[in-house]
Amino acid sequence: LIAVYYVIFTSVFPNRIAPETSNYGAFLCAGLIPWLMFSEIIQRGHTCFLENAQLIRHSSFPRILLPVITTLSAMLNFSLLLALFLCALALTGHALSNHLVAVPLLILLLGGLAFSATVVLALINVYARDISQAVPFGLQLLFWLTPIVYPQSAMPPALARILEWNPLSGVIESMQRVIVLHQWPDWQRLLYPAIFLALSLVLSRLVYRRVASTLADEL
Repeated sequence: LIAVYYVIFTSVFPNRIAPETSNYGAFLCAGLIPWLMFSEIIQRGHTCFLENAQLIRHSSFPRILLPVITTLSAMLNFSLLLALFLCALALTGHALSNHLVAVPLLILLLGGLAFSATVVLALINVYARDISQAVPFGLQLLFWLTPIVYPQSAMPPALARILEWNPLSGVIESMQRVIVLHQWPDWQRLLYPAIFLALSLVLSRLVYRRVASTLADEL
């Protein structure tokens, strides 16, 4: 997958690759690995209540643990993958910098966004089970609306303004800045996804508390 994107964007659309992405392979991996974590949490997590229906009906435990476990598992797996990627960069002569201390914060922010979305989607999926068919399409759309395989600076101004509304954009771009450009994240730009995360966590908590008591009856 990485090789396909690399060939397309360096050979077919070379004019769209901004100067800061001269090491496009590193730029691509720095954005794609966090996205894969986000995507896996959503894909695995939005069915967690349905897949554990028997456990929920016959056991008494906080149901919220199911999406929590899914989220933490994916975050751990992809943190290890990211660590291997950083080791590969170091072994191939790509310098690593002290800016990497910001990476755990970015992973937590991205994991939190995925978790809050997963809780809401998993609850909706109990009552409207056709949503599982829409999730892959929604993730594919969100993938292309997030500057992962292309730098946002290479987009036309009108499209770049639209991308600003995507809370993932600032997080992914910050990951690429830290790993590839050896720069600190744009903290001001991270304010929007942080606020979005806080609001989405409140929303997911409200939705969960509203339906948690009847969840077992609907499964």
